[in-house]
Amino acid sequence: MNCITLRTLGIAVILSSSTASTTSCLPCIDRSQVSIGVVHHGHLDDPYWDSMDAAIEQGAKDMGVKLLMREDPISEGASQDEINDQMMKEIEEYCTKGQVGAILVSLPNEQVLESLQPCLDNDMPVAVFNSGYEMAIRDGIIYFGMDERQGGYAAGQELAR
Repeated sequence: MNCITLRTLGIAVILSSSTASTTSCLPCIDRSQVSIGVVHHGHLDDPYWDSMDAAIEQGAKDMGVKLLMREDPISEGASQDEINDQMMKEIEEYCTKGQVGAILVSLPNEQVLESLQPCLDNDMPVAVFNSGYEMAIRDGIIYFGMDERQGGYAAGQELAR
């Protein structure tokens, strides 16, 4: 029997939270050994990001995988440069220190995208969510969410009716 690769599992775990079982349907994978790092540009005490974090945490719990998220949240009012610096530092740690087998990240700009290169060079599964659709698609990185431009256009059309 062929075993699924850790890369494929990392992507599957990132994109799935539909099972409450901590045992894998893939007999070669021990989910308790899978760790996923999460890095996003959300800040402390933002209702949107609080709900996103809760959903990500619940998905990891449901899948029986370890989740690493920032211990030092970005404070409201942080500049874009401060947000970029913190995100890039977290990405670098996850990509180079062997703490995680996959990374889930939002991409607010090209600078943060560039910091993912060591992950991609090491064949670490990377999935983008929330922002960075165009960058992810252009660079062949898995994206889930919506194209915000198309979503805004559709919302505008609906409101104009």
